[in-house]
Amino acid sequence: IDHATHTVYVANAGAGSTGTVSVIDDRTCNATDQAGCVDQQTLQVPAGNPDGIAINPLTDTIYVATNTASGPNLISVFNGATCNASNSNGCAQAPAALTVGASGGAGIELAINDVTNTLYATNNPYTEPPGDAVYVFNAATCDTQNMTGCGQTPSTVTVGDDPAGLAFDSSGNLYAAN
Repeated sequence: IDHATHTVYVANAGAGSTGTVSVIDDRTCNATDQAGCVDQQTLQVPAGNPDGIAINPLTDTIYVATNTASGPNLISVFNGATCNASNSNGCAQAPAALTVGASGGAGIELAINDVTNTLYATNNPYTEPPGDAVYVFNAATCDTQNMTGCGQTPSTVTVGDDPAGLAFDSSGNLYAAN
């Protein structure tokens, strides 16, 4: 959810909607008002199933992870200022992308630390090195304002088997669920 733009982004990984993210206005699609739930925009992502989504509200950047059965998996970088509940002009843009290796179709979770401008992504491979790890990207060089580092090779942190979720606590510590 991007609170500043009242936008909910939902990854559509199922058959029939593959390759899209729904862009929903939370002002007209919520528990007390469902009038806008039918009229929603979609964001087109590159080949693969969209998975994890992370939003950096400070740079208005939307990161969407896509995975494929054969890889490579990508994290697409979209401009939230031009693709949100009020403005859909940029929803069809061709995004910059970060490569996160092959995961054999396993889900990719994302988390952003907007204080350090760092993007984290799970790597849950069946055979692909670096093994069960969390990728660490410098989001300051790959966001809507600066895309010079979008081709960067990420650092990795080895974690336990099959990382499946990421979360921060109030002190900024990152936790990876295995």
